[in-house]
Amino acid sequence: MLYEYERLPSARSIRILTLCPAEQHTDAIECTIEAIELEEASYDALSYSWGMNEDGNSSQDYELFIHGNRQWITRNLSEGLRRIRVCDKPIRIWIDAVCINQQDNVERSVQVAMMVDIYARAEKVLVWLGNGTEEKEDLLMLDLLERIKKRTEQIKPWKEPRLRHQNCFVLPLLGEESLSCSGCVEYQQSESGGGDLHGFDAHVDWLKECFRSKPSLRRAASDRTDMAIRFFSRRYWKRRWILQELSLSNTHHWYWGQHVLDMSKFPKDWIEDLLQAIWLVGHGLRETSKDLTRTVAWPYFTVSLDDVTGDDSFRTRTRGLSKLCNSQNHDIMKDKTWNWLLSYFHSSECSEPKDMYYALASMAIPRIIIDYSLTVAQVFQQFAETMLDNGEWIWVFVCAAETPNNQESLRMPSWVPDPRLVDFHYGGDEPPMGIQISQRDSLVCDVRCLGVLRTQEEFNGDLDTYRRTHDFHAVWDASFWQVCSSREPSDEISEVIRPSPLQLRIQSNKALSGDILCSCLEKLTNFDVWIILRRKPETTQTYELVGVQESGFAFLESLPKEQHEQSFSECPKIKMRIA
Repeated sequence: MLYEYERLPSARSIRILTLCPAEQHTDAIECTIEAIELEEASYDALSYSWGMNEDGNSSQDYELFIHGNRQWITRNLSEGLRRIRVCDKPIRIWIDAVCINQQDNVERSVQVAMMVDIYARAEKVLVWLGNGTEEKEDLLMLDLLERIKKRTEQIKPWKEPRLRHQNCFVLPLLGEESLSCSGCVEYQQSESGGGDLHGFDAHVDWLKECFRSKPSLRRAASDRTDMAIRFFSRRYWKRRWILQELSLSNTHHWYWGQHVLDMSKFPKDWIEDLLQAIWLVGHGLRETSKDLTRTVAWPYFTVSLDDVTGDDSFRTRTRGLSKLCNSQNHDIMKDKTWNWLLSYFHSSECSEPKDMYYALASMAIPRIIIDYSLTVAQVFQQFAETMLDNGEWIWVFVCAAETPNNQESLRMPSWVPDPRLVDFHYGGDEPPMGIQISQRDSLVCDVRCLGVLRTQEEFNGDLDTYRRTHDFHAVWDASFWQVCSSREPSDEISEVIRPSPLQLRIQSNKALSGDILCSCLEKLTNFDVWIILRRKPETTQTYELVGVQESGFAFLESLPKEQHEQSFSECPKIKMRIA
């Protein structure tokens, strides 16, 4: 018989699962559950990869018994519960997948909004990183973490003043703490003596010398570096929900395989320092071996070092995680801006599209309302409206313009970004002249109309194939005057057709001839982001957002700044409706 949830007695009630002890790992997972007021509850909280385990299996075909009634859970959760339970006492624990009735959207919305309090009040967070590697590698990773902990205890790097070379994790990666890191020594000597030796160069030069003189050291460094990259590439670290689960807790216990480690003893930013060491060791390895290519085609290296040497999703996400994984700054993520969170964690995954925002809602400002009864498109649009209301218009427009033809399939307005398809990396603090959200899902924007875009061929007859299709000039022609005077297309246009006084030239693979270029700002600035609008075929007064253009890259440098500013002020102010 399947377990049936009873309604929670109050808005501040939560369910706590009691995990019964078991003698054998293979024993059935037996539990009881009770509803209790959050403020009165005593419990741990589980953080794990809910959607799927390391092999990609997300099916819910493993059994858990609540008061003798069956509940279906994923394999990863089943393995995690078997790992953390003990043989001599019950464990009181909160687990989102079981303690929330996932079939009740009203309860789900309320409980998810409470997760900031649920995790903050937990005595500790049990992090289940999963199985998936051999016991030998698990032991080596445990050894590496213990070496890092020992080194930080010796140096106390969290005491100010703190520089990265004070907490060099190169030696733990080499497995040779008895060595003296000459890279650190030379860098410090250069710095104290007024020299200009870079810390990167000092370390890489020393590593190259070590690896050439000691092949065994090179192999050990390669093994440990590869292992560390794989460890932080586990599916758990890519999961979006873990961000609030880690940031709101005082104490983390990491479980993986048969091992557990109390991470509350580790210092601030130790993961970022480890990333720095991986980056240094990787460069030392590449420059030491002629056979080491940029894709790291070397028997000892199975993970691309581009994952850590470039500013890609792995490096960005893991740097963000560094700020979560210690108790000394567990509240650093509270009240972060959406721009900050989404910039660091745009690649973090969740199984439900709505959770792209909801999984971060407890940490980010401005606050958003969680409502699982809404459609995906409604959640995305509601979020964009909240951002616009809080002045993040550049961020919204840039991300919406980068959303690759997905608004139509979701039936969203053109100004609504799809967070699954774009990187959030833009910010601006210049307030727009005016943006109002109408009841017809459109924006009414006060803009300066800078011109109509015409191709290079239309403008001066240039037949160059590339420039003919990608280069555009802003002109004031019949279409421009129709837009600016709100005249019907059939009206006679008497104004003289001429280039825009701004003398702009832009390159775009999204714009078409006839698109309108506009600025939302009152004054000219090199940090403006202009919007490219296209008239919707079925209407004469409504446009859709098709692209953006950074203003600083559009001006002809031969003209003085004062002339640009004067020409900008001559551009007509109008209202545009963006659907």
